[in-house]
Formats: sequence, C-alpha cells, structure tokens
Amino acid sequence: MAFSQGRPPAILASAEAAGPAKSIEGTTWAGTDSDGDFYEYTFLPGGRLRYKTNTERKELVTFEDKENVWAQNGPIVIILVQNYSSQ
Repeated sequence: MAFSQGRPPAILASAEAAGPAKSIEGTTWAGTDSDGDFYEYTFLPGGRLRYKTNTERKELVTFEDKENVWAQNGPIVIILVQNYSSQ
C-alpha cells in the first residue's frame, strides 16, 4: 500500500512546492484494500504505530508492537510493520 496523506503523486509535487506538510501524528487512516481486507492505522507520538486489520480473519485484531513504526518527511509517510516498509 502507498499512503501520502491521501493525495495522488501529481499533487505531491505541487504540495511540496507549497511548503511543509502538516504532521500526521495523532491521526487515524482507515480503508479497505483490493482483497476486501480492512486496515486502520493510528500514528502515535514518537513514531509508534497502532494498526487494526481483519486480514485472514473474521474479527478485527489490533497490533501495537515496538517494531511497528512510522516516519514522515514532508508529504511522504513511511510505515514499517513487522519489518516490511511501504511508502
């Protein structure tokens, strides 16, 4: 999955020219992927990440492991979940 505060790449270039992006700390993003699996990411202080998903399950499960982190560089957000990163 690629997340950039919900904006397509063409808009990212103009957003960078407009100035610094707002921090996503304290926000929650949620959605469903192409397989119908639900994901919810909460960007906690200090780069910690909490996420919920129903992938390969019927119920929603919450994960808040110390290995799950996030970082932001302007409009670009990098998420590291179980040693797998996405930008």
